[in-house]
Amino acid sequence: MKAFYTFNEGSGTEANDSSGNGNTGVINGAAWTTGKSGGGLSFDGINDYVEASHSNSLNITNNKITLSAWVYYVDNENHQIIIAKPFSSTTHASPYFSYGLHVLNGVGTTDGAPSFWLAINGVGKSTSGVKIAQNK
Repeated sequence: MKAFYTFNEGSGTEANDSSGNGNTGVINGAAWTTGKSGGGLSFDGINDYVEASHSNSLNITNNKITLSAWVYYVDNENHQIIIAKPFSSTTHASPYFSYGLHVLNGVGTTDGAPSFWLAINGVGKSTSGVKIAQNK
């Protein structure tokens, strides 16, 4: 495990990395909230995010990667980035990611489907899943 964020701190400006790799995230704009499974962060879908500093521990190794997130998703209009590792600190927009997990809303036939993005030698590859059912 490279990074693991529970987002259960409840206050403060940092999200602790429980993996032991020290990839603490700095919270930018998101607000602490409570939910059915304890605490979490609420993002506005525009400019809120949690950023961990660059670390070699976040690079893909042995040609394997798993990304996982529990998300209560309410925006039905916009493409949202759930997890991403950019190529550089100055280029954060798709398709300039090393890898990423997105929800593609309003983007072609994958409306509301989770999508995985992976760049191999600077060439982007993506795949989309099935539309996520909304349970409230």
